[in-house]
Amino acid sequence: MKIWIRNTLIVVVILVCVGTPVLMHNLQPTSDPQLKILREMTPFWIRVESGGIVLLTEPPNERPMVTYRALIALPADGSDDSHFEQKWNAALPGLIDKLDHFFQDAHLEPGTYTFANPYYPFIKRGELKDGSIPLNSDNDDLVIPIPLTENVTFTVTQDHLKLLRHMNTREYQTDIEIMDPKRPYGDMTYFFIDMAAALGRPIMRDRTGQPDFSPQDIKDYQRLHGEMLWAVTAFLRYAKL
Repeated sequence: MKIWIRNTLIVVVILVCVGTPVLMHNLQPTSDPQLKILREMTPFWIRVESGGIVLLTEPPNERPMVTYRALIALPADGSDDSHFEQKWNAALPGLIDKLDHFFQDAHLEPGTYTFANPYYPFIKRGELKDGSIPLNSDNDDLVIPIPLTENVTFTVTQDHLKLLRHMNTREYQTDIEIMDPKRPYGDMTYFFIDMAAALGRPIMRDRTGQPDFSPQDIKDYQRLHGEMLWAVTAFLRYAKL
């Protein structure tokens, strides 16, 4: 056998052995029924600690258990709910792992996206009249603007996408937290440090070495943090694997 033919065959074999698992990894989530359901669920903001995002059923309705049963392959009518808690707790780590990989591997171009307003059912019932929700537990004056319309149109920027890649997605008790409200983007409870690092921005420090963010920096980070509710929603609805 000629040397060039042998070398070509070796390269082909290597590409098949290495490339096939990578290709299957990229293709598998698109046909994953659990990931499909997770992407159809709705991110809602929780104001505890620094503020974060929890994934719930969409829209809020009288039969939320149907979605959760579907995630763990139980009958929709609840006829096997005696096993629900056990199966849910067993499945939860895997669901978190799928979401985490989705946020790391999927791609969304910066741009303007339109999607259903998750808060519109509350607006229709008169439960959300002010057009805003609190950002976190520190200050009632810090809010996330909520459109009073049926749909939300939001512009996703590179900053949002950078922060999205750094989100701490976790299980908390029996909940799916897309963004850990205690440490949203890393290891710091003073999360502006993690935001600056994720965005590639310098962290100014005072004489004692403590982070020293300007009032404008803090205002910008608070705004970006709240906007992640809409960035995450757009990503779930439109990102491609």
